[in-house]
Amino acid sequence: MRANVNNLSCLHVRRAAWYIFNMKRQALLSFLLVLCMAVSVMPLSGCAETELPPAADVTPSLMPENSEAPSPAPAEESRRAVLRVFLINTGESDALLFQTDSGAFLVDTGLKKHFDAVEAVLARAGVSALDAVILTHGHKDHIGGLKKLLKCCTVGTIYTAAVDDETYSDSEVKTIAESGAERVLLKRGDAFTLCGLSFEVLSPGRKYVESLGEDDNNNSLVLRASAAGFTLLLMGDATESIERILLAEGALLTADMLKVGHHGKDDASCAGFLSAVSPRIALVTGSHSDGDTSPSEAVLARLAETGASVYSNDTDLLATELIFSSDGEITAVEHAW
Repeated sequence: MRANVNNLSCLHVRRAAWYIFNMKRQALLSFLLVLCMAVSVMPLSGCAETELPPAADVTPSLMPENSEAPSPAPAEESRRAVLRVFLINTGESDALLFQTDSGAFLVDTGLKKHFDAVEAVLARAGVSALDAVILTHGHKDHIGGLKKLLKCCTVGTIYTAAVDDETYSDSEVKTIAESGAERVLLKRGDAFTLCGLSFEVLSPGRKYVESLGEDDNNNSLVLRASAAGFTLLLMGDATESIERILLAEGALLTADMLKVGHHGKDDASCAGFLSAVSPRIALVTGSHSDGDTSPSEAVLARLAETGASVYSNDTDLLATELIFSSDGEITAVEHAW
């Protein structure tokens, strides 16, 4: 009887263990079923709710595997224009526009009949007011456009040579006086600053009187200017006699840009003077368009010997623009407009 009781007890134990095992298995299966159902109903777009940064625009074939993208090179200093000079085509006459970040000014105004070219260049360059006008002397081919200029453009200061009352007519003196601009008289040895350019007056040292057989073109202001490492020599209509005086005085004449004296005629630009200047650029305000005889072939040949690039009014262009850059380069742009 005891054996039967023991057998019965063992049976009950085995049944209880089996029951517990089945309960745990069913609970586990239920949990796995619920988990699978939850995963199956998750939206596929759910992972996109965290916005990823855009992929870099890199062509895979140019990027070796496991290599790092190269760091961008530091930006090079931009090539900045520090000065612009426009040789305005006013035939055999002078009109040069200078433009910097500080302002703009003209050296001479050209012939009256060609002033439309000056006006067009001023408009193209965005100049509606001039800090100054430098009048090298009072001949019509240098001052002829002044009245028209004063009607279309405000002018702060007018510079003239102190000794020169020889080349200006009474009418021109009156125009300057009534312009509303400040008038500054310059003499040899003077220095002044205009629109960031530093100027030195090299000539005239005295008045040249035509009635005494002297060439009154030598009353022209001769100016040497410097800015941002560049030098410019402006000869007006000064002739060889002034050039030889400057050479004898040992004046500093080297210049990156030379505005050739007296329109490139034979009475200026002697070989010794051009050698002393040694320009990179030469501007010649001569033209055969009006039947004139400048520039002369002899002067052009002497300029060629210096190695200078020569630009003149003897073209159909409206203007030649010289761009002086912060890297020391000078670029010429020819404008037909």
